[in-house]
Amino acid sequence: MAALELLRLCTNLLEAADEALVKPVEKWLDKPLCWKPIKSDAQLNPSLWQDLALSRASVLEIRAKLMLRGGQFDVGDDLIRKAIFIRSCICGDDHPHTVSARETLSKLTRLTANLQMHTERSFVCIKMTSRRYVDYSSFCFLFI
Repeated sequence: MAALELLRLCTNLLEAADEALVKPVEKWLDKPLCWKPIKSDAQLNPSLWQDLALSRASVLEIRAKLMLRGGQFDVGDDLIRKAIFIRSCICGDDHPHTVSARETLSKLTRLTANLQMHTERSFVCIKMTSRRYVDYSSFCFLFI
């Protein structure tokens, strides 16, 4: 639980740093700037912005994997999709880190489908038990 909170705080800090880099310096807007266009820090230092964004994607993927282990599939799905978006924008769709994140999303999707199937089968088993007939071959188990 503490690890999840720490990762959430890391994500928030990386998002704040990203916003600070992308946002133009507002105090310059009050001065006449017809001689110089305003650039954000991200435009002045794109490699720093990319490193921050990729760090954020890594933290998001770790959080998604922890959510997956904890059974919070909907939260994990949202986090891993954000990580995939960041990585595909910066590194491309074929980069190994992007592919790895897509594999995590596939695993999450499979587990969600298995859980839904397990829930439906459990409901059928409960109905069968209420009729005092239990077919043990119909019981299913979800291994994560």
